[in-house]
Amino acid sequence: MNKISITNLEKARSNPSQYGKALLNGSLASNSFGGRPKSMKWHDAVMEYHNTGYISKAISKLEHSFSSRKDTQKNRRELEDLIIALDNYVDEYNKKGYIHFDKTINIDKQLTPQIKISGWIWLLNIKPVGGYSGYIISKDVDEINWMLELRFPIIQDYIASTLYGCKINEVDVGVIDYTTGIHYTTSYSQEDIEDALEELNEIGLTISNILDV
Repeated sequence: MNKISITNLEKARSNPSQYGKALLNGSLASNSFGGRPKSMKWHDAVMEYHNTGYISKAISKLEHSFSSRKDTQKNRRELEDLIIALDNYVDEYNKKGYIHFDKTINIDKQLTPQIKISGWIWLLNIKPVGGYSGYIISKDVDEINWMLELRFPIIQDYIASTLYGCKINEVDVGVIDYTTGIHYTTSYSQEDIEDALEELNEIGLTISNILDV
């Protein structure tokens, strides 16, 4: 089964035919260079906070995950910034009145017999007014343009329709910048969701036609 990572959805969206050919000939690059990425180490620390309720334990986990690096001024400064971002995350999480609800959730959405969407919802919370708020974690977030990415309405629909059977307007989605701890959040309309699903299906069909050749 061929997969489109939801992280790479914009790449597939920009040129589905080219993406399909890359899948067919196996030329899609794997961005893995060994070791656990900084984003995941930071997420591990966030989960330590949610599991224990102590920011001090979360900071200790983050410090331990970077302990094998060389002790340079640059590395110390980067770790300090990530700790500040972790502290900012906790402050914003509490201000929003969230209750952490679920562990990291796998996205597994079949588009055609040949292809499916895969990926993660990194954090899922219950909102104080009811409903859910799902986030991915990234960096260098564009405050406006992130909302134009196709993956976010798709994630909102997945949470509402596939995971919990709730109304679309009960779900928020967004991205947390692990270099700052800032939450960026939105909620798409039913019409936005339908347009996104239609575009996603068209992408899937185009790629599937390439794979069938």
